[in-house]
Amino acid sequence: MIGRMASADISVIIPMRNLEQEIAGIVRSVADQVPDLQVEYIIVDMGSSDRGVLEALSVIKESKLRGYVVQNGTGTIGAAFNTGIYKAAGEYITFLFPRRLYRDFIAGYYQDARQTDADMVFGIPGGEHFFCGTGPAKICEGSEVALKLLHSSYGIDMGAVLLRRSFLLENRILFAEDCAYGYAEEFILRALLYTSRAVESPTPVMRDKIYQVKGYHPKTVGVQCFERIEALKRVYSVIQARHGKDHKLVTCFLQEKMPDAVLSCVDSLLNEGVGYNAIRGMLRLKGYEKFLVAGKHSGHRLRKAIITWKLMPWMYKSRNKG
Repeated sequence: MIGRMASADISVIIPMRNLEQEIAGIVRSVADQVPDLQVEYIIVDMGSSDRGVLEALSVIKESKLRGYVVQNGTGTIGAAFNTGIYKAAGEYITFLFPRRLYRDFIAGYYQDARQTDADMVFGIPGGEHFFCGTGPAKICEGSEVALKLLHSSYGIDMGAVLLRRSFLLENRILFAEDCAYGYAEEFILRALLYTSRAVESPTPVMRDKIYQVKGYHPKTVGVQCFERIEALKRVYSVIQARHGKDHKLVTCFLQEKMPDAVLSCVDSLLNEGVGYNAIRGMLRLKGYEKFLVAGKHSGHRLRKAIITWKLMPWMYKSRNKG
């Protein structure tokens, strides 16, 4: 089926590439979690060479679900998600990552969204599940949530959020389609910076180890890691435009987020065997050295790492080696 369907409560967008053996289980698992909601399933195929498309169509038909498959060609996950957003008919949208799958959050998030008129509903991750409160859903200023994330060692997981579709389209909050690294972080931060109705849900969220796709081995990233820095530069432009007078947010972004992102690229390249001088040359060529600024909002470990890299790069050790 092609084109948008009649309105639904939620659109579940699932990117797929060569998931012939897994896609049916993923779709059935989600359907079992939301029996009382009007849900549509948009499976965006990213150039599969197996029978995944036929399997996806079969499970939708056999389970009598609302949904369809869109063949989007080989491209980034961000491009697949954008296609899903444009074609969705749901009031709210959620994204599923088959290789990092969560369960049992959609119905709870939707209930919180309707009760609070939320633009965005999220949980706070912790290890294999999300640590959430026990009280009612909490309405937050999005920029305040973003500020908390700048000081945290975690982020909001794209695989466990719920967003109002009209909010995304009205504010042109979409994924950067030419970005393979940092696209999710950019999307989440942009959404937070545009809303005053971000809702932290008390709904427990668990990793779905049964249907989550296994056997994924990270590929060598190389200089593509710099895409994350470019993504965060775009986020900073939004901060300047919408929250330029929020001195704490601006300063924390420049003294915590940006230098950490640059050093994360340094860590990645070192782990892949790239030499110190080569990395320094890359940073200088791209103009990223200017982001290695430490200040009172930089954590102690980050501040020490910045100073070491700038003054004695040969003494710098990757912060996430192994």
